[in-house]
Amino acid sequence: AALVVEFTLAGRSYAGLNGGPNFKPNESVSFQILTEDQEATDRLWNAIVGNGGQESMCGWCKDKWGFNWQITPRRLIE
Repeated sequence: AALVVEFTLAGRSYAGLNGGPNFKPNESVSFQILTEDQEATDRLWNAIVGNGGQESMCGWCKDKWGFNWQITPRRLIE
């Protein structure tokens, strides 16, 4: 398994470190995606939850690998 991976998500660069079985994903780290309309919100939400993820509260969901996402309409931030 890879120790470090680099990836781009929504135009931002990230590096991920494989912490092994002792360091599992949790709510202390999440990815937030700001959406422009309901169609984009639904599309992203359904892509995460519909592919083995699970719903949570207030725009949060978890993907099938245990990473947390905030799918947030930009309008709520404004």
